[in-house]
Amino acid sequence: MTLGSSNPNIKRIRKLAQKASFRRDEGAFLVEGPRAVEAALRSGTELEGLYFSSDLPGEWRHLLDAAAETHVSIHEADAHALQSALDAETPQGVAVIARMASEDSLPPLTAGPMVVLDEVRDPGNSGTILRSAHAAGVATVVFLPGSVDPFNPKTVRSSAGSICFVRCRRPASKSDFLSEALDAGCRLLGTSGERGSSCFESDLTGAVALVVGNEGSGITPEVASRISEWVRIPTATSLESLNVAIAASVLLFEALRQRGGSL
Repeated sequence: MTLGSSNPNIKRIRKLAQKASFRRDEGAFLVEGPRAVEAALRSGTELEGLYFSSDLPGEWRHLLDAAAETHVSIHEADAHALQSALDAETPQGVAVIARMASEDSLPPLTAGPMVVLDEVRDPGNSGTILRSAHAAGVATVVFLPGSVDPFNPKTVRSSAGSICFVRCRRPASKSDFLSEALDAGCRLLGTSGERGSSCFESDLTGAVALVVGNEGSGITPEVASRISEWVRIPTATSLESLNVAIAASVLLFEALRQRGGSL
């Protein structure tokens, strides 16, 4: 049966695309587009179902076989109904509903480096940071209150499927999370353009939290007051600042280099 716009599953997809509160209540989010869906199928993430449009190009039909092999339910939908339900301006005819990782399954704070986003609000930047974290072998990205929802469809798309390989923590309180991290023995490394040692001379190994701040105003005073050490990325003096996603990526790969390139 081809699902139409009035089908409950299509209505649920629309709500998952539009409402952060619904995603949180459901413990589920959308992964859209063939390559991201392919990554989700490889990741081992729990998937509720795969939805494809009746006009899905033949080159991506192998995704249906991959879903069947992993016992993910498969649903064909009317092309217009699925397109109108999804968030992307130009949907690519396939999506999966993925389950959010439970708190019990999240890595401990001391499990190597992590990235902490302090009121980073742009979904494109956040998705790029998730992608770089995945590439650099970092297991955890923390979205402090005031940051974008990591499961926002735009963030998920920007991550190119990497969100299925990196665990996202969303603490309810900045102060509680920072206290928990410090009590666990983590070093909170704040990024700054003006102060601190060069990231290439600082120790980025072990249980460190690389804290990056808001695109315009940087790390908030509340978080800055708990920073253990400050690091900076050396740049040309004529440059005002680096994009937050680029800065995070530089730090992530420098941390990987210092670990001997071991993933």
